[in-house]
Amino acid sequence: MAQYLSQPQLDKLKVLLVKEKAVAHQLSGDRFEDILVQVLPDCRKTVVNTRDKRWFDIAQPGRGIEAKTFQVKEGKVASGITVSNVLKRVAPNLLPSVATIGEGLNRQVNVNADPADVGNAILEYLDQSMHDHARQKGIDGKFFFAILFRNQTMTHAGYWEEEIDFGKGLNYNWEWRGRSLVGREGRKEIFTWYWAGGRQLFYRFEAPATIQLFDIPDNHYHLIDDNEMKSLLDEAFKRGYEKGSSESKR
Repeated sequence: MAQYLSQPQLDKLKVLLVKEKAVAHQLSGDRFEDILVQVLPDCRKTVVNTRDKRWFDIAQPGRGIEAKTFQVKEGKVASGITVSNVLKRVAPNLLPSVATIGEGLNRQVNVNADPADVGNAILEYLDQSMHDHARQKGIDGKFFFAILFRNQTMTHAGYWEEEIDFGKGLNYNWEWRGRSLVGREGRKEIFTWYWAGGRQLFYRFEAPATIQLFDIPDNHYHLIDDNEMKSLLDEAFKRGYEKGSSESKR
């Protein structure tokens, strides 16, 4: 069975999640990235603020890492559990003319186009944008997801890594569905692009058989003393203040 994290790394991840749960009672994507940087060897953050929506906010030598964390509805995380959530925002003006009508930034989705052509254009855009962003951030090597599923109470979680490979558009059956485009692999709905409104592209994440499962204890095991708790709360307040100030300047 694959072991994505060594036991010392897994133990450190647990402790950091206990601290995050004690302070915030939840786990944001940004904080998961901060935590992974402390867990994975020779890992670095590649962004300085939350406005950077490019791929790979963290990296290791030879690897660009797209970190994702999602809450599952089940009481415990297990292999086979799936979550469909936002992968990236894909605006019509980022796609070629085969998928759109109009000019420049005013281009809109051509709903009369062959859905397979539009789906293929989206996958080509994802592949090109990953390579572009990796080059901009000085990342060499392969691209990976690092994914953490967690239950609603953050008492149980599972972690895995997988190489990012969406394949070709012809690997999927594409169809228009209302104001969205759906890409299926067999009966599984893998991609859903909501081309109207937010233009968000949803992707189906599925926990593999090799997922590393673990419990996240509560702080009543005294993993954090009062002084450290105060320090953690001060840091959380500072992060929230800085994020609010940054967003208000947009």
